[in-house]
Order: sequence, then C-alpha cells, then structure tokens
Amino acid sequence: NATVDSVFEQLQLSLSKYLKIWEDGQSFERIRHLWMKHCAHIGAEISVDGQAGFFTGLGPDGALLLELPGGEVKTIYAGDVRVDYQTKQ
Repeated sequence: NATVDSVFEQLQLSLSKYLKIWEDGQSFERIRHLWMKHCAHIGAEISVDGQAGFFTGLGPDGALLLELPGGEVKTIYAGDVRVDYQTKQ
C-alpha cells in the first residue's frame, strides 16, 4: 500500500523531472508532447460546464481543446470538466 509520504515523494520526483525539462529550455511544448503521449482521455467524450464534445488535447498554451459536435474546436482555459466513465448500452 502506498502511504501518503510515498505518494508525495513520487509526485515531487515527477514535478522535478518536468521542471528540469522547462529549465533546460525545452519549453512547454516538450512537456505538452510528453503529457499528450500518456493521456488516456484524448478522443474521449467530455463536457465542460455542461457543453458536450470530445477532448482533442492541449493547445500550445496549455488550454483544453474541446471539439464541439459541429467540428468547431473551442479553447477552454477554465471550467468544470466531466469525463463520463459509464459504458453506453
């Protein structure tokens, strides 16, 4: 079982890794690329403040990209994000 201390230790190691990438001049784009490579929800149906769409990733400035049903991609900087984990029947 993970203890609170071990969880915080792992979090600190991870944050230190990405801070080093940033400080080495690799910029947010490198961090964004690594994050999106491991994100399990890209392409998932989500809603932001009740507006449904598909999570298409992060913009170059870190904003959430929400593709609306008509194909328009909306840039989201803040909001209540919901991922529906229930399977549709």
